[in-house]
Amino acid sequence: MEEIIRKPAVKIAQGKHTLFATSFTVADFLRGEKFYRVDKLDTEDYTGYQRVLDEARAKSLAQDLNKASGKGEAFLPTSILLATAGNIGYNESSKEISFSVDPAENVCPFLVVDGQHRIEGLRQFSQQNPAAKNFPVAVNIATELDDAQQMLQFLVVNAKQRAVDKGLVQHIISRFTKMKGFTKIPYLPSWVDRATEKGTDAQAVDIVSYLNRESDSPWCGKIKRADDEKRLPEHTINEYPFVKSIKARILSAGNLLARIEDAEKRNKILKNYWIAVNSLFVDGDGNTVVYKTNGLIFFHLVSSEVVARCADLKNFHVETIQAIFRHAHEQDTLAEFMQPGWWQAGEGASKINRAGIDERASAFVKMIRASSTVSGDDFDV
Repeated sequence: MEEIIRKPAVKIAQGKHTLFATSFTVADFLRGEKFYRVDKLDTEDYTGYQRVLDEARAKSLAQDLNKASGKGEAFLPTSILLATAGNIGYNESSKEISFSVDPAENVCPFLVVDGQHRIEGLRQFSQQNPAAKNFPVAVNIATELDDAQQMLQFLVVNAKQRAVDKGLVQHIISRFTKMKGFTKIPYLPSWVDRATEKGTDAQAVDIVSYLNRESDSPWCGKIKRADDEKRLPEHTINEYPFVKSIKARILSAGNLLARIEDAEKRNKILKNYWIAVNSLFVDGDGNTVVYKTNGLIFFHLVSSEVVARCADLKNFHVETIQAIFRHAHEQDTLAEFMQPGWWQAGEGASKINRAGIDERASAFVKMIRASSTVSGDDFDV
């Protein structure tokens, strides 16, 4: 017996094309290949257009939906875009679409233009939670589109789509962390929950903001913030990698700065540190890699040892930090990377990869540990 599916829908005319906004349940998609199909790219046969399914992405969605459903918070507001070469019947009176899953009717299987990861995540969600079969999913169906038109829509939806700026994500996590009542939300995706509970995004964003705005900070105005409309000549690095580096190397368990609860004191110490770095490793013209990714990583990597030595001396003055660098340098006169010229744009620091930075940072830490004691006053910033 022929199976006819009926769904409430809104008919939308866009130029010569017709789009139906409706909803399917997860159970509809569980009908499998007779209901929908993902036209995957085959480079040898020159067929298809869909990307390879990211299993981890689909699995993560299924797990998040399953956890959220236990609190009544399962929510997937973005619609899936399906396409068919056929024409779907529409009843103007009842505002319903109707179609057959029989391939001979030329409607099914629908081609998935956008949403294959959501569909696979929903399928796995239903395996974890049988009640999920009744979960409704927003769907848009484009009708009477041939293969070429479907591929075009895939490009329109995906190729020009710009991912959310990662710096913006850091700021949103930071706002969540500080937001009153945020913890009352019944369910959070696991990655948001982890980030807000740890709180390092908020701390790192605050540190970067401080270094970027303080007039006596060497980083003042050099960091392109997530809300800057365009890159300015004075920008040397984006905010995202800076925040990421702060989280990984300054707010890590191995760095004393992470254990300083007074945020103002911690920020001033880090500013003093960069003032000392600037005075020793940057020539007057400022055309340097110190304020680019390689410099950021190197000096953040060695900061834990420098700060630890300052703590031993109970002194965090710029002059003390400078002395620690100088004494370390004296232990190895062949350390070219201790010279400002090595950090000039186009010179040594510009030509090494991450492994090279790590190697030199490790060598410099050994120099600090081997250096003679630097005297200091009582603890002060």
